[in-house]
Amino acid sequence: MELDASKYIDSFIEYGPKVLGVLLALFFAWVIASWTERGIRAGLERRNFDATLTRFFAKLGRYLIAGSISTLAQSTRLTSTPPARPSKKQRRASRA
Repeated sequence: MELDASKYIDSFIEYGPKVLGVLLALFFAWVIASWTERGIRAGLERRNFDATLTRFFAKLGRYLIAGSISTLAQSTRLTSTPPARPSKKQRRASRA
């Protein structure tokens, strides 16, 4: 069985930037979600809200934000590229 390195290099070149973009988006989603959690927790603690519900709502906010951003990032970065625009000749042929 022969190892064809060019196939793997081509795959890395094609998918590497997409995977890196998704990983960066996940990192930023986690950071923003952490800020959200701290903000919710601080706001509820200032108002002397129940400690158990404070932790619950803070974590809920964190996971909703992280899930939303990561889902959005994955759906926009890993989908296939849109089809190429048809040439003028092809557009004229389709109108006729």
